[in-house]
Amino acid sequence: MLKRLYGKSAGAARMLNLVLLIAGYGFGQGSIFLAQTWLVAKGDLTTLASFGTHFSFAMLGILLVDAGGLVALARHASLAPEAESGRAGFEHTMWRKFWEVSVFRAFLAAMVIGGIAIAGIAGFMDDFSFHYALWAAPAFLIWSINAAGFLDGLKLSGISGVSGSIAFIASAVGLLLIGGSSASVAGTILGVAFTAGYLLTVVVQFAALRVAGWPLRFERPGWAGIAASARDGVALLGNTLPGQLNFRIQLLISSTWLGMGPTALLVYVKQIIAAAAQLIGFIRRIEFPALVQQLAGDVQRPLAVVAKAQRLGTLLALVMTAGIMVCGLVLTRIDHSASVDVGWYLALFSVTVATSAVLLGLGQGVAAMGRYNALFVCSSISTAAGLLVGLALVQEAGLSGLFAGEIVAAILGILLFASVLGKKTPK
Repeated sequence: MLKRLYGKSAGAARMLNLVLLIAGYGFGQGSIFLAQTWLVAKGDLTTLASFGTHFSFAMLGILLVDAGGLVALARHASLAPEAESGRAGFEHTMWRKFWEVSVFRAFLAAMVIGGIAIAGIAGFMDDFSFHYALWAAPAFLIWSINAAGFLDGLKLSGISGVSGSIAFIASAVGLLLIGGSSASVAGTILGVAFTAGYLLTVVVQFAALRVAGWPLRFERPGWAGIAASARDGVALLGNTLPGQLNFRIQLLISSTWLGMGPTALLVYVKQIIAAAAQLIGFIRRIEFPALVQQLAGDVQRPLAVVAKAQRLGTLLALVMTAGIMVCGLVLTRIDHSASVDVGWYLALFSVTVATSAVLLGLGQGVAAMGRYNALFVCSSISTAAGLLVGLALVQEAGLSGLFAGEIVAAILGILLFASVLGKKTPK
C-alpha cells in the first residue's frame, strides 16, 4: 500500500505528504471543533470549558514527553542513504538511537505522571479532573515510544500526520458520548479516549514502518547515548516551549491590561494566523529530510543551502501573507465596528505569517545541522525580547504593541539563526 502511494517521483511524494498532513490536521482539529460546536448548541458550556482546559494541558504534556524527538529522530533517519555501514548497520544504529531517545522520554513521562499524582493527592483536582488525569496518564508513557520522527525522516510524514489525528478524533467521540454523565464518568470516558487514541496512533506508526521495510526491533540503549539524547531533548524543548508559551503569555498580558474585548479579538485573529502558519509548518516538515542530507557534507555556505531548500514554503508564506492582508483590508470596508477591528488587526498580524516562516526555516536549518544548543539559546533570547517589548508597549499601543513584540522577536531570531548558519561548524 505504502509503496504504491509513494512509488512516484520525489515531487509527487512530497505533494502526497503535504496533502496527508493537511488532511490529518483537518480531521483531527475539525473533529474537535465539531464536537465543541455541538456542546455550544446544547448550551453545555461547563463541559466545553472543562474539556478544553484539560485537553490543552494534556497536549502540553504530550509535547513535553516527546522532548523534540520529532526533530531528533527525523534527523537521524534522514541520514539513512548516507550511512557508511550499509542498511544493516544503519538499522542497528537507528533503532538504538530510538530506544535511547525513548528512555529519556519515558523518564519525562514519569515526571509528568508524578506531577499529576502530587496534584491529585494534594486535593487540587475535582471529580472530573481526577478521573480525566487518572485515565489519560498512560498516554504519556505510550507516547514515549512514538515513532513520528522516524516517519518524517524516512519521508513518510504524511502517514505521521494522518496517524496524529487519531487521538483528536477519539477525544471528539468521547465528547459525544458523555451527555448527561456525572463529572467522574465524563472524566473517565474522555481520559480513556485520550489514552486509547495515542495507543492506536503508536500502533499505526509502527505498522507503517513495518510495511515500509523498517520493522520495530530492540537494540540495547547505551548510557552515553541516553545522556546525549537527554541533552538534545532539553535543548529542543528549549526551542519548542518558548513558542508554545508565547501566545499564552500574550493572552495573559492582553487580558490584564486591555480587558476581555481586545483579548477575544486577539484570539480570533491569531486563530486565522495560526492556521496559515500550520500549513507552512507542514511544508517545513516535508522539506526537513532533504535539508538534513544537504547539510550533512562539508557545506561552506549552509545559509544559502537552507534558503534554497526551503524556497517553496517561503514563497507560499509570502502569498498567504498578501492574501490575508487583502482580506483584512476588505473587512475594514464593511460598515460594522467589529469587522473593521478584525480587518485592521488581521491585516497587521498577517505580516507575522511571512516572518515566522523565515524564522522557522532558519531554525530548522540549525536543527538539521544538529546544533540544538544554539537552537535553544536563539529561540529563548528572541522570544523573551519579543515578550518584553510587547509588555512595554501594550498599555500605550494595545494589540499593536503585542504585534510589535512579535516582529522584534522574529527579526532578532532571524538574525541569530542566520549568524549560526553563517559558518559550518566542523563535526
